Amino acid sequence: MTVRIGKDVDEFKEMSDGLKYCRGEMLSNDHWLELFRLLGMPKGTTLERLHFGDLLTVHENIIANIEALKSLNARAQGEVTIREAIQELELWAAQAEFTLTEYKHTNGSVVKVIKDWKDSINSVKDTEALLQSLKNSPYYAQFTDKTSVWETRLADLDQYLQWMNEIQRKWIYLEPIFGRGSLPSEASRFSRVDAEFRTILHGVSSCFALCFIPYGFFGYFIEQ
Repeated sequence: MTVRIGKDVDEFKEMSDGLKYCRGEMLSNDHWLELFRLLGMPKGTTLERLHFGDLLTVHENIIANIEALKSLNARAQGEVTIREAIQELELWAAQAEFTLTEYKHTNGSVVKVIKDWKDSINSVKDTEALLQSLKNSPYYAQFTDKTSVWETRLADLDQYLQWMNEIQRKWIYLEPIFGRGSLPSEASRFSRVDAEFRTILHGVSSCFALCFIPYGFFGYFIEQ
């Protein structure tokens, strides 16, 4: 009897080392289901109805699968890190805004133009770097459906900001020249560009969102 009790005590001590891998906020519903299967728990077991006694009944499976439980926990933690990074990216996209300043057009109207371009462009590049850093995770592959979309969006946004910066710089330089009546032979052409670009600036000033740029206009401006 004493030997049996001693053996049981040793087993429960060993099991206690594995119990720390059977809990944690980082475990999602899918992770819990995998854990239940790993421990051979009855079909229909749920986290909401799980009791300590349920784990005691499978203590031998906990002992036998400690390494697998460690691996499951490491994967869960790695996936949480990636999910949080994606959430941070989505929050950035929702909150990032342009800094605007007033520009007085030669027709007398006041137009909001973008300033602090370096800050906006660096913000995009920092977010791209965050996304790239996730690729070092061994658990990255299952998130590629989301990250690949953001990778494309950020690369496009980086390019669009470069174009927008160049277009605005040229527009601010040329607008007063044409506004004074110079280069009359090109006035009609610039007038169209001027109207289209002020439409874009109006859209930007209406929402301030860094991720809002009417991309379809860029082909038109680049050709002008």
